[in-house]
Amino acid sequence: MVADGPVLVERPGEGVAKLTLNNPPLNLVTLEMTERLIEAIDAREAERLGLVNEVVADEEALPRALDVARSISRQPKEAVAAIKRGVRESLRSGRGDSVRLTLELSDHLFRTEDCAEGIRAFLEKREPRFEGAPDTGYEGKV
Repeated sequence: MVADGPVLVERPGEGVAKLTLNNPPLNLVTLEMTERLIEAIDAREAERLGLVNEVVADEEALPRALDVARSISRQPKEAVAAIKRGVRESLRSGRGDSVRLTLELSDHLFRTEDCAEGIRAFLEKREPRFEGAPDTGYEGKV
């Protein structure tokens, strides 16, 4: 189980530590820039500026990262992969190519069984059961 993106841990008197699980290239660049700014700003300021998604206490870091990973693991696998591909490729292409890729990926995803399952689950007011997603019964928060 993996999650994307850093979780910063605030350690009073010690600054900030990061817990990173499988960061894509965009997050690696963001982390490098964040590390350079850490001496200038604290974790809460980094969060306020949008440099990090979330700041948690040291003892909450691993449980929070696992909550995020579990949430992602319950999502449609093809959709998660498409989002990651779209973000990665948009960094290396122009606006027109990015829009075309978004439309291509969206068209593909709207034709998947997971999309149909998501619509059925919404209409039936129940949780979706996506193909390949674990049925853990865990209802963590993201």
